[in-house]
Amino acid sequence: MKTWSRLFVIILFIAGTFIVFQSCNVQDNLAVPIEVNLLHKGLYVDRFQDILGDTAKENKLLRYVKSHDFNELSLYGLWEITNRPSKYPSLARFISKARKDFGVTKISATHSTIKAFNECEAYNLGRNNESEKFDVFSIENEWWQTNPECNYACNQNLILHIKDLKIQNKDNFDTEIYIGWLNAQNNDFEEAKFLVNNLDKIAVHCYDGTPNFDYTKERLLLLAKAAKELNKKPEILIIFSSEQEFMFKYFSKTHQNKNFITAFDDFIKDLKKSNSYILLDLNFTGYKIFTYSEAVLAR
Repeated sequence: MKTWSRLFVIILFIAGTFIVFQSCNVQDNLAVPIEVNLLHKGLYVDRFQDILGDTAKENKLLRYVKSHDFNELSLYGLWEITNRPSKYPSLARFISKARKDFGVTKISATHSTIKAFNECEAYNLGRNNESEKFDVFSIENEWWQTNPECNYACNQNLILHIKDLKIQNKDNFDTEIYIGWLNAQNNDFEEAKFLVNNLDKIAVHCYDGTPNFDYTKERLLLLAKAAKELNKKPEILIIFSSEQEFMFKYFSKTHQNKNFITAFDDFIKDLKKSNSYILLDLNFTGYKIFTYSEAVLAR
């Protein structure tokens, strides 16, 4: 990604002599007149398998979603649901209800295996009503960990698999991945290029006590560089954690009492102040909050 030079040179021609002045005080991050279009206000729903089918629990979740202006849900625990076709009608009713009555626009299937995504696709293909389908297939494999369940090569295969599912079945879902870190052993930049080239959305975690751009800067700059080289502009979502060790106090009504949307606003303000040119190469379209069971304790 091109950036403005930190150094500028002024050359004057005086009495036949070139005089060169240098300054290091020029900002390399001039204001970029690009507005961020907030489309995705997401909530990760943990233990969804214990919620589905219980009307009281479903409605409690959905009332919470509406009252805090979420419009997307990323569902965990689906492997206990999508491998049992007998649960499909309940899942279809929940998804339809979330859209119709509670303002949810997208439902994400969050998984980590080919088998699980195949089951989600079988569910989608079996629905005649578009409002009952998953809109996003979101991969969650922490390949950067020392002993991951699915290493980087495995993760590449999974990305290509869900991409093929989308194309072959003409299913109009978005493909997404969550990243904590990029793994230097696999070449950070090559990883970034592969993700940008093969996915619609990339969700980057900002697991800190505040929504600061600097925490995510290294990863976002690599993604921006990859996007520029590939002439693509992927959607970027920022994940904020409401867990006690991260942003619980930021969100908590008894501490800083910040709304979930404020975290994204603060992050974008910090980004624009620190490195606004990144907006030329990456499309920041929203945020996701991890997770429902933690968020509900905060506010």
